[in-house]
Amino acid sequence: MPYFVRSWSDCDAGTDREISQSVYPEYREDPRHPTWFPAQQLGAVRDWSSRYVAVESLKGERVAYATLWELRPERYRFDLAVRPLWQRHGVGVNSSPR
Repeated sequence: MPYFVRSWSDCDAGTDREISQSVYPEYREDPRHPTWFPAQQLGAVRDWSSRYVAVESLKGERVAYATLWELRPERYRFDLAVRPLWQRHGVGVNSSPR
């Protein structure tokens, strides 16, 4: 499954939420968590330091995202989410995208 990694752009808006919903489907159904998604739980988009998206090469589907958040000086959080169909294909661990 070929893919490439690129920096996040405005056209990726909502991708983090969509991928989070596919990774954590139980939160879509749970009324106690109607708006909780890992990609947005700590702040707005402007709070991230670095953000990337993995894109399937043939169809252009966004299959994963990664975000580095600076929570406060010298305290960081890294989020990585990969669509279930793409898990165990090296997207989250491969240092050289295909």
